[in-house]
Amino acid sequence: PPVALLAPAAEVTLEAVAIQAASNVQGWRSLAIRAAREPGGIPTVTANIGSHNRPSDRVQLTIENVNGTYLARRTPPPRDRAARIRAWMRPVHTGEALGTVGQTIAALVSAAAVVLAFTGLALTWRRFLRSVRRTLEVSPRLS
Repeated sequence: PPVALLAPAAEVTLEAVAIQAASNVQGWRSLAIRAAREPGGIPTVTANIGSHNRPSDRVQLTIENVNGTYLARRTPPPRDRAARIRAWMRPVHTGEALGTVGQTIAALVSAAAVVLAFTGLALTWRRFLRSVRRTLEVSPRLS
């Protein structure tokens, strides 16, 4: 007798995952989908619900990969103290944590770093030229 092979379940598309996530999170601004690592695994979706990229403004959803149904929601993901500090490092570094004021401060600090680098190169070039002139003035000329 012929053996009936079961067809593997079709993978859910990223579009279906995005639609499911968007319907379960109100007021989202961006969605980041992490696909399953192995076939049949569970993809996760991180939705940013705030106006800035802060860890406290994120919601993480788990979507079933077989039929695309919503499984779980975490907001914000539970972490230890070190993980929370690492999650805040980028928004603080780029100024996103303080909004427009923080980004203005970050821009001014970045501009100051560029000015410092330029003045350092200019001073180095000036000292190099001065030492070359001294060397030419002190050394006897060959005729």
